[in-house]
Amino acid sequence: MKKLIYKFGPGVSEGDGTQKDLLGGKGAGLQEMAKLGLPVPPGFTVPCSYSMTSLKDPKAVIEQIMPVVMNGLEWLTGQFGYTPLVSVRSGAPVSCPGMMDTILNVGLTEANLPAWSKRIGERAARDSYRRLIQMLGATAFGIPSEAFETKLALIKKTVGVEADKDLAAGDLKAVIAEYKKVFQAVAQQPFPDDPDVQLTASMTAVWRSWNNERAVVYRDLYKISHDMGTAVTVQAMVFGNMNDESGSGVLFTRNPSTGENNLYGEFLPNAQGEDVVNGSRTPINVHEMVGMGGCWDKIIVELVDLSILLEQHQRDMQDVEFTVQDGKLFVLQCRTGKREASAAFRIAVEMVADGLIDKPTALKRLAPAQYKVLKQPKVAKGFDLEPLVTGLAACGGVTSGRAVFSTEAAVEKAKIGPVILVSEETTPDDLAGMVAAQAVLTSKGGATSHAAVVARSMDKTCVVGCGPTLLTISEGDQVTVCGDTGRIWINAEVPVEGGDNSYVEMVCGWIFELKGLVPSGTNVWELKGHKVRVSVADWLLAEGDPFTDFADALDQRGTEDVILDLSLPALEPDDLILWEVGCPVDGQIDQFLERVLKRLADYKLKGLTLLGLDPKLKETMEGYGYVVIDSPKTLADVLMADIVMPPSQEFIEKVCGSVAAWDKLRAMLEKDGKKIGGAPEGVHPEQALFAFLGK
Repeated sequence: MKKLIYKFGPGVSEGDGTQKDLLGGKGAGLQEMAKLGLPVPPGFTVPCSYSMTSLKDPKAVIEQIMPVVMNGLEWLTGQFGYTPLVSVRSGAPVSCPGMMDTILNVGLTEANLPAWSKRIGERAARDSYRRLIQMLGATAFGIPSEAFETKLALIKKTVGVEADKDLAAGDLKAVIAEYKKVFQAVAQQPFPDDPDVQLTASMTAVWRSWNNERAVVYRDLYKISHDMGTAVTVQAMVFGNMNDESGSGVLFTRNPSTGENNLYGEFLPNAQGEDVVNGSRTPINVHEMVGMGGCWDKIIVELVDLSILLEQHQRDMQDVEFTVQDGKLFVLQCRTGKREASAAFRIAVEMVADGLIDKPTALKRLAPAQYKVLKQPKVAKGFDLEPLVTGLAACGGVTSGRAVFSTEAAVEKAKIGPVILVSEETTPDDLAGMVAAQAVLTSKGGATSHAAVVARSMDKTCVVGCGPTLLTISEGDQVTVCGDTGRIWINAEVPVEGGDNSYVEMVCGWIFELKGLVPSGTNVWELKGHKVRVSVADWLLAEGDPFTDFADALDQRGTEDVILDLSLPALEPDDLILWEVGCPVDGQIDQFLERVLKRLADYKLKGLTLLGLDPKLKETMEGYGYVVIDSPKTLADVLMADIVMPPSQEFIEKVCGSVAAWDKLRAMLEKDGKKIGGAPEGVHPEQALFAFLGK
């Protein structure tokens, strides 16, 4: 019989971290953390497949699922001795941060409010109830969040407080009354004060959110399948809003902007998780827990230990959501952390150095698009014009554009020229505007807010938490943003210069090593006894005279087992940024190759093997005493030749039948001493890097 829910919690794990396709990233992560014995509040996950079925026939899915879900709630009741409130969360196989819906505090009603007031305090209970009304109203009943926020702002102004956390229990009672009036007026029905109805509505809302506009736009942007669906995780609530020894936060096991191997994160005392990620309040750096007194010194130590354990286990940087309830730490989620380009290269290099991953694994985690980002310009050194404001640097890069203040304006005006989206804070509904803009600026929020996380996933320049000064910018002002330092200039000429990165250079070296290439400057004679392949493309931008260095090395070493690869790079139109960072243009490449061939003819290095030579020149170069590798046309060519250039795809398919068959034949031949040209086409180091990343 098909399993409908997968439980997790202390001592219980009915799944594991490999089951992302089944349980979604969040569900699989919770299962794995439970296996590790981490403090995970118990719960259960409904598999992803029900999401797509629910979109077609929600009533049928609810009728099938709810009896089993109720059994899951009975199991949770057994864990606590009472029925807990629950969160209902989305979780797709591929992370889509903030794109789908979450509802907290499900199960709280007027009837059980007194009992919950005794458990967690009256203020926390009423605060949780008003949050439930707003979240359920917005996600399941289509009530605009602004309708609730307006009432909340009015009451805060009336009682004279600025922050939600400063509202007393009596104030929150008034908020709840106003919220229920809003709910009745807009939804044309009372707020559902029935735990079962709330849970059914919450699960349906999460499934439905798979196809909301922002989620569809996000999947299109990242080429994520629309057919995988989202799991639904129902988990016992823990309360970061219980008291001053409670709070919620998000952390990364390494800095997602720089890659530095140091705990990086933010938290808000006396708050629930949504307060941290929605940018409504600017949170506190997790390291500021030290010296706060109470439980916080202990909590930061636990977070450091937790981060080390998770990163060692997952072998990658982790993004962790946590809640502290009355001095006790709970972990609500872990997933592979989004990181900007410079951080990606540093993390890859340092994890290889630490033995966490090998070089091929690291290369698969790095994308050509990240390399392009790193080659973009930086603010010129020595430029010291005072910026309008300096905020929290959330994602690097330097960019300029006209200021716009809404998603609609960003989408429309980006058709005319570059724009910078300026906002108090962003929400998932702003995704289209974030995509259209060159950079995103917010006056509120921290480095783990929605704006920061989503911008980082897009490698989009972003500065957050700039304060009210940001909103003095006028529509249409020319804004220049430095996402590396958080500086923002208005109507100023900001000089820029190219960016260099030592970690990129190290990754270039890996590629030459793994692909059997020999970069310029290598003493080839020191490699005697090994077949080496020198790429002429690496000489394109080399200083001095690399050809003479190469010839001198061969005088000492000899030409045996040395292959000189004459093939030169051909770029696709989308890769034109590579020309802009210093690679020669087509005409220069042709002239360069002519010079190399002329010098080869002058030197007549007998016995040197040439790879990638134009077939029309084969006979000429062989006349000078060079061995020229040909791509085989028949199986006999492979068997009879001393050295064979890697075959074409057509040869592999027609003669060998498959890549696997060719690999098997090649392995047998090389075991018997036959030399196969093997390595991929010759490229300049940075172009080699670009070609092999992500593979």
